[in-house]
Amino acid sequence: MVILTLRLNYQLDENSIVFDLGGYVADWTSRIWGRYKCNIFVFEPIPHLSEQIRNKFLGNEKIKVFNFGLSNETKKININYLEDGSSFHSNVGKQVIECQIKSICDFISENKIEKIDLIKINTEGD
Repeated sequence: MVILTLRLNYQLDENSIVFDLGGYVADWTSRIWGRYKCNIFVFEPIPHLSEQIRNKFLGNEKIKVFNFGLSNETKKININYLEDGSSFHSNVGKQVIECQIKSICDFISENKIEKIDLIKINTEGD
């Protein structure tokens, strides 16, 4: 339980901006939202996971879900999908899914984000 607490103990409030890179099933997002009611941007490049997250927070205007990952450049990549063991680099998955990746600099500029208070990164590489 201590580990879960450490992953959630931040100086955030309802005005904070949080990025969740690699939303997966959005458990972390749910916990952060429950604790701080802050603005959360969730990035999940795998379409069906992104859709599940979007449905989970339907009607919550402070949680925005994007069906792409963030990186240093905009491109398409293939991910070998195997639930929480998916990888951009190995052939562990049962299926290959083409995913969109966008430049984090472009995203921040396009969305006029001046400050990010917290970024959680749980990605499969690249």
